[in-house]
This record gives sequence, C-alpha cells and structure tokens, in this order.
Amino acid sequence: MISANLLIIYGKYYKSHFTPALFSGYMVKSFTHLIHGFNYFFGVQSVQKSVQQIQSVFSRKDISYICFLVKDNMKGNIHIPLFIVAVLLLELSFVGGNVAVAQAPDAMVKQVYADDQLIVKFNSDIAISRQQTGGITIDNPQIRDLNRQLNVINAETLIPNNKAGGSNGSASSRPPVSQQPVLYTFGDQINVNEVIHILMKTGFYEYAEPNYMGYGGSECTVTPDDAHYNNRQWGLHNDGTLTATSVEGADIDMEKAWGITTGDTSVVVAILDSGIKLDHPEFDGRVWVNTGEIAGNLLDDDGNGYYNDIHGWDFVNNDNDPVDDHGHGTNLAGIIGATGNNEIGYAGVDWKSKLMACKVLDENNSGFYSNWISAIYYAVDNGADVINMSVGGINFSAAMRDAVDYARSHGVPVVASMMNINSEKVFYPAGYESVIAVGATNPDHTRASPFFYDAASGSNFGDHIDIVAPGNYIYGLNYKGNNDYNRMWGGTSQAVPFVVGVISLIKGMNEDISVDSIKSILYNTAMDGVGRPNEDIAGWDKYHGHGVLNAYQALSKLAVTFIDQFICSGEDYTFPDGVVLTSIIENVKHTSMLLSQNNCDSVVVTSLKVTPVYNQLQEISLCSGEDFTFPDGTVVSGISEALTHVSQLSAASGCDSLVTTVVSINSVYDFEEEVSVCRGEDYTFPDGTKKENITGDISFISMLKTISGCDSVITTNVRVNVIDLAIEVSEHTLICNTQGADYQWINCANGGLAIEGEINLTFEPSQAGSYAVIVTKGGCEVRSECLEVTPLGVGGLEQRFVKVYPNPTCGELNIETNLLGANFSVEVTDLSGRVIDVPISFKSSMLKINIDQPAGIYLLNVYKDSDVAIFKVIKEL
Repeated sequence: MISANLLIIYGKYYKSHFTPALFSGYMVKSFTHLIHGFNYFFGVQSVQKSVQQIQSVFSRKDISYICFLVKDNMKGNIHIPLFIVAVLLLELSFVGGNVAVAQAPDAMVKQVYADDQLIVKFNSDIAISRQQTGGITIDNPQIRDLNRQLNVINAETLIPNNKAGGSNGSASSRPPVSQQPVLYTFGDQINVNEVIHILMKTGFYEYAEPNYMGYGGSECTVTPDDAHYNNRQWGLHNDGTLTATSVEGADIDMEKAWGITTGDTSVVVAILDSGIKLDHPEFDGRVWVNTGEIAGNLLDDDGNGYYNDIHGWDFVNNDNDPVDDHGHGTNLAGIIGATGNNEIGYAGVDWKSKLMACKVLDENNSGFYSNWISAIYYAVDNGADVINMSVGGINFSAAMRDAVDYARSHGVPVVASMMNINSEKVFYPAGYESVIAVGATNPDHTRASPFFYDAASGSNFGDHIDIVAPGNYIYGLNYKGNNDYNRMWGGTSQAVPFVVGVISLIKGMNEDISVDSIKSILYNTAMDGVGRPNEDIAGWDKYHGHGVLNAYQALSKLAVTFIDQFICSGEDYTFPDGVVLTSIIENVKHTSMLLSQNNCDSVVVTSLKVTPVYNQLQEISLCSGEDFTFPDGTVVSGISEALTHVSQLSAASGCDSLVTTVVSINSVYDFEEEVSVCRGEDYTFPDGTKKENITGDISFISMLKTISGCDSVITTNVRVNVIDLAIEVSEHTLICNTQGADYQWINCANGGLAIEGEINLTFEPSQAGSYAVIVTKGGCEVRSECLEVTPLGVGGLEQRFVKVYPNPTCGELNIETNLLGANFSVEVTDLSGRVIDVPISFKSSMLKINIDQPAGIYLLNVYKDSDVAIFKVIKEL
C-alpha cells in the first residue's frame, strides 16, 4: 500500500519567503496545476519531468488524497512556488520497502519563520523590567510608541524568571532582564524584513531577527520484528550482519566501555526534541523528577517560572506535559538511556542517568527558535549536565548563540546534528562554535550518504563538523506503544544521542570536568581514517571531523580510581595531584588528573569523609537534688549546686572528642508570700484555687511545677485589711475616728449621694438629716453607719434672719440683720468652745467684727433674747 498526505498550512503561523498577501486559497481542480505543485516540491526543473513523476505516483491504485491550497490569479502557466506557504509533512511508506520521509530536503532549506513574531535584544542602556504576568515593561516612551504603531500585542523574555532552580544556574549568573532575548508578538501578519529594518534604524536594539523554524534531523520506517540488541544495535555492537555493507566491529566499542561504567544516577540529560514517552518501561525510574515541585498543585513551587514542571516542560504548547506526539524524541531518549540488562527492548548508551524532557518540536517534527532558546536556559538552570539537540535550522540567530554560550559557560555541553541534505549548508545550533556538531556514519564507518530512505540525502559536512557517530539504520523505541521495537530511523539526529550518552558517562565519572576537557577527550580518542579514503583523511576533515566516536577509548582516557578517605576534623590532606587542603572541616570530593608514562590521563577521585573532632559545649539544667550521667559514663547523684564536667571520648576512627558539660540547677522552690485583701474580697492562689468573701486571715499552700519541670511550694499568707470606723459628734460637728485615710461624707436620706466638697475628717451639717462617711485606706473602702443630726440653732431664731459674710474671711466679718436692738448679742468661739474676744462695731443694721485669730474654723453665735443662730466661719490667712 502507498499513501500520500501533503499538508499545506498558510496564514498567520508559518511562512516561507513568499508574500502572504497572495494567498486566499482554494482547491486546485486542474491536473496541470497539480503537476506544477509537484514540480516545486520535488525540486524538478522541467514540467515534463514533473509530469512523469506525478504519473508514476498516480498509477498506484491506493492513493488516498493530495490537496493543495492555492490561488490562481495568474494567466497561463501557474508557478506553484509562488503560492505554497510551507510544506510541513510528507509521509510515504511502503510495506516491504525502505523509504520514509518526514521532511523533504527542500523544506529544510527554506527560510521558514513566524510572520507575526520577532526575537529582539535591546541595547544595554535600555531599561526594562519583568512583570508578574510574565511580560515586560519598557522604560522608554519612544519604543513604547513605536510598538503601539507596529501593533506589538505582547513582549516577553524567553527566560521566564530570574530565579534559577537547578545546580548549574543562579539568578546572579543569568543575563540581566534588559539583556535577555525578548519575543515580540504582533497583532497581525507583518512584513518581517521591513519591521526589522524599522526597529534597527531606531538604534535601540542590539539585534532583531525572525522567529525561525527548524526541524528534527532524522527519518523513520518500520520493519518486521527480529532480535533486538545482538543484530540491530550495530552502533553499540556491530556483528556485521545488519546490512550487506556492514563491517563487523564498525561500532563505538560500547561493550568494552560498559566494562568501565554503565552510568551514574546523578547525571541529568536534557533532550530538546518532540518529547518523550514518559511511561515506556525502558524509562522506568529514569525520567528526571523536579524535586522542587509538588505535583498537581498548579503552583510554581521552586520559582523557576514553570508551574508543576515535574519531568520537564512542553515549550510548544506551554504546559507541563512534555509527552511525545511525533516519535523523534522518544527514539533519541532510547539511544541515550534505554535501561540496559533488563531483558526487554534495547540498551541505551547510559543505563542510569536521568532524562529531562524538553518538548520543542511539534507533531510535524518542527519548531520555532524561540522555544529552543527558552528550553536551553531551562535545561541549564534546572540541573542538566548535557543537552541533546537533534534539530537544525538554516538561519543564524544571535539569541540562540547567546543561549548555547550560556550553557557552555555553566559547564553544560550542547550537542547538535549536522542535518541530512548531503551538503555543506550550515544548520544551527550545530554551526555555533560552542556546540559539538555531529555527523552520521553507516555500519561500515563511512559517512552516511545516502541515508536508507532517500538517495538524495546524506550527512551534512563542512568546516564546523566536530565528530561523527552511528546514524543510519538505527532501530529504536516507538512513542505509540511499549511493545513495538521495529522502528528504524536514519539521520544525524540519531548520531547525536550516541555522543550525548558517552558525555553522560564521562560526567558520571567526573562531575567537575569542563566542556573543553570533554571535547578534548572525545576528539583525541575518535577513530580516524576509517571512512571513505577520499573523505576520511588523516587528522581533522570536513566529512568526519576528528573521527568516529569511540566510547571505550574516551572512558579509558578518563579511567577513574575512587578513593574514600576518613580524616579527623581540622586535619590537613594532600591529594594524589599534590594539592594540599588544610584545616578541613567538611566533606570534600577532589578529582586529581594524572598523566601516566604512556601519556594517558588517569583520574583519581578522592572523597574525604570528615569525622568530627568534637569540642562541644553541652549545657544541662537539672532540678535540685537530681542525678546525671555524663557522656563519659560518670554518674553524679543528688546534684544541688552548679558544676562543670569534661568528658574525653575516642571515636572508632581514632578521632578524640571533648564534651564540656555545664550543669545549672533549677531550684525546687519553697516560697512564702504575704498578701493583703479587703474584708469580704475574693482571692485566687498561685495554683488556681479561689477563696471567696474572705473575712479573716488565712494561710494556703500551692504545689506547682516550673518550666524546667521542678516542683515548687508556695505558702500564701492572706491578711485581711480591717478598718475600724466610728463617728463621734462634738456639739454640731461629725468627726471620723479613722486617721490617715480618704473621706467622703454622704447624705443617707438622699440615696447615699456624696456631699460635694465634704472630704475632710469632720463634717458640720447645715441642716437636719441622716449622714455617714465613706473611708478609703490601704486600697479598702468601708462605710460608717448613718447618724441623725439636728441642725444648728435653737428657739425661734432662724438663720435666714441673719446674714454673715464674707465666709471664708481673712478676719473682717459683716453681720447683717434687722434684729439689732435690746437683748441682741454675738459671740465667737473656737471648736473647743473657748470664747474669743473680738472687736465689735455697729452701723445701722450692720454689725462688723474682726476675728484676729489663726486660720481655722470658728463658731459665730448670734443671740436674740432666748434664741440663738450659730454660724461656722472659716478663717483664712
């Protein structure tokens, strides 16, 4: 059966170098138009030859459909190249055949890019800041105005957050926000070159470039099932039987390499591709887990700018599910890390490393540079040790160059494919100096040209190639199922993971090795002069680079001896390479690179385990009278006073330790307290017991425990504050017998209201009534009984007939009355009743006297016949 499906997408998201305004699109109805379409696609130069090819295809009876979307707005012959927007997928498969094409070579060399996006980088003097929403704020009104005119609807950096979550990156090592690549998204399609010209003319940008599209660099087919490792994985162990041209031993010497190491679980390999089938049994326990995230809570727990990125990130769909929907990425992941010795499927190069899934290619095996760039930063900052990029695009990007340089500066090698069009055409990222560029070989060590699926294909070559590895007739895992091991792939994409796998093994042996050292090992141990004589010449050449990858020689170059050494804290140590560390107090791992007599590097990894030499201060609190056992076994009983004890100990490692124990004593309290309460009050004791209406002295014992757990006894003696209170009457004055207190006289007949101003020891009522006094002393208050009082004056003489003023007085006192005459007299006495002689003068109805006495209270008695009126007079100074 043959089926042909040609998908042509035009409009907003993809474009070639043709003008999008020419497209509105309708079905081509004429066979002539279809011929011209295939003339363009297959790159055939003449229409007649094109017709012959179309007729040969259409002679098959089981064609399903071929659809072109074009616009016929020209007369005469239609030149389909002017109307095809982007050819994304052509899949031809034959049962029993050997052809499968995912991208036509022509599609790979077109300048395909997004027609509504640009990648820009501002000059260093342009201030920008990151918004919480993920976009940026540009602190330049001219740029903002121009962006509005150009209809820029979104601007965001390709590095989502300045916090680096992994071991390789940190916020301080990242380029500042103002120097990070920024993705502009426009509201409409733009003329990309024209807008770039406009932006660069402003002088505000270091660069502005299209958001190019690139592709995965390999193809795939299906063959009948057969044995898996022994006769299929020729790149690891070539028995010479896979193809007619296979040569026994033309592999990377993997079995001998596994005799040195099969990997280390601490190594993380980032695979920037179409995703990974995460649930494949070959990857059981092998998929990287971001321990800084809590699965399922939809939060960015580790603050790296990606929520719930448990196993990586899908940069194509901007979500946390980087599963494979094409197959390219799963195949590469299997070459790198399919678990070996597990009785199923295939064996990867590295059996123990962790695989980080970074999905940057869509279901058509294509993807935008912007996603590749973001994924590189993500991989580095989240702890990747090596990056696999089996992808390529023909356009140089300064932003992607900066990203791979960032990886190298953090010790993370980036390995990329040369691509597969059998030319010197440079594809990126392989074309960058920082990247290890990998070509592909056949099962006989020759350059893969052609690949099994297309006579026109072949491993690219050129001045930038570094090394080659197996890349043709490569069986691998299937992303659609766990039991299908019959997929065969071919391309430089498949060569890259062989190199990445070996780098992963090297990293597992020496985690601190530099990118330059890795390159040196790979290049100096590569097999040279094993390809076609006219291509693989001695030394570096543009077809094989430094030669064919040799895993065994590379790992042998890095032969490692591991030493575990225990030392006492504070000691010095000299490593095999002569490096001396002094006063070591923490565990140390040091790698010594030594040169043997045959000029081979050997590596000694020394792990120093520090045994503490304790000089420890131990502070202990005890209750008085308790016992204690010190670290050296000494027992002291009934400790009642503070003490210090030094214990000298010896560890199994022979390291002495001193423990100084300082014992402090918490008293067992027997405390007595005195408290005072008013009669009838309540009181709560220290243990919480409450006594109500206390009328007499009592003692109470409270049993307590302190914070330190020691018992305490508190005896509380409660004393009742008793106020002896009585009122005496002296003539017309009420006198309180309680000295040294506060007083307030009250009118009992008026609801017990206080009498304003009457706050002295004595009180002389001005009228008859019932009176009492409130005495406050020592915080207690008591009220006297009420006394009935008769007002001053007897007989029929009333005070209202006599007016005395001023009162208080400084001496002179006026007595105004109409009672002057016979039998009228006045008398002044002090409170004891002693008569005071005062001068008296009369004037009409006014009588004047002068009290020339000390300040105090005096009584003025006014007599008329047998009646008397008595006035209290206050003499002031």
